[in-house]
Amino acid sequence: MNRWYTGLSSSSYPSKKSEISFACKSEYLWWIAFLRLSKDYWWLCHEEGRCQDLRMCTVWHTFGNVFQYNTFNEWWQQKAELVFAEMTRPPKVCDITIQSQLLMIERDQHALLEIPLYMSDQEILDQVLTLIHLYPAIARQFQSSAKHVLLKTKTNERKQIPIIYQIALLARVVDCINQIDPSSSQRLAKMKSYEIGSAIHISPSAVLQNHDSLDTRLDKQNRTRALVSQKKKKSEKIIANVEVGRYLSCAEVKPHVRWSVAQSKEMNAAIANGDWFNQSAVAREYTFLTSQLPLDMNDQNGYEKIIAEINAFKDIGK
Repeated sequence: MNRWYTGLSSSSYPSKKSEISFACKSEYLWWIAFLRLSKDYWWLCHEEGRCQDLRMCTVWHTFGNVFQYNTFNEWWQQKAELVFAEMTRPPKVCDITIQSQLLMIERDQHALLEIPLYMSDQEILDQVLTLIHLYPAIARQFQSSAKHVLLKTKTNERKQIPIIYQIALLARVVDCINQIDPSSSQRLAKMKSYEIGSAIHISPSAVLQNHDSLDTRLDKQNRTRALVSQKKKKSEKIIANVEVGRYLSCAEVKPHVRWSVAQSKEMNAAIANGDWFNQSAVAREYTFLTSQLPLDMNDQNGYEKIIAEINAFKDIGK
């Protein structure tokens, strides 16, 4: 039986390559992208699943070490079926007349209808819908058999995901530079909310213009800071939820002790050493999500290169 995914636009594809192509434009891509921004999940993979938070251990046993794969394509081929695939046949209208007795009939959430074939299409449609509407709403709700399933999300919220990811990614680069070298004088290390928002063009209407008055400039700067703060908080909630196997969700995740004292000490040392995140991580994540090498920007300095790479993420998944 071919496996299928509720988060993809079709229940079947002519080839695995075609399936992966659609997966790279789906919410599944961003699920894994945010999971790779989790510091705790990174350390869980380093610890090979040893953790005191059973929720995160459960995720590790299905999703695996997402950091060992060079691209999302590789991860999808190895892990997607175990994590996201439905264990039942995709829904399909079938002919179950006497000529199709060999067809397996699943009774749960299915209905057997007698339809005179000589009726007009419109009559059939009207009468079938009338009968279907007699069933309780709960009978018409799809019950997923996958280990992890995408939560229903409004379209406007989904459209915001790339820029939320960009903010989270850039914020991690800035934080890690300061953790590795608290006295760093790099331009990246000095980026605050306004600089981050301006760098990724978070709001076209908040771009400063030469003719802006002082009050207008202050208003635009404050709006930019507020937007970055809002989306940064949302990204942390998304990451907290993917750590325990939910996407796309911003629900509160109950805190739980995850590491022993020795594990925490070793993790902090690894972070300070730059093992978790550094400037090269941006190119690494771009390659993972797109299966392409990062942009060739040898003529640009560190700051310009990082910002250009961050802005390239806005077109991923389209």
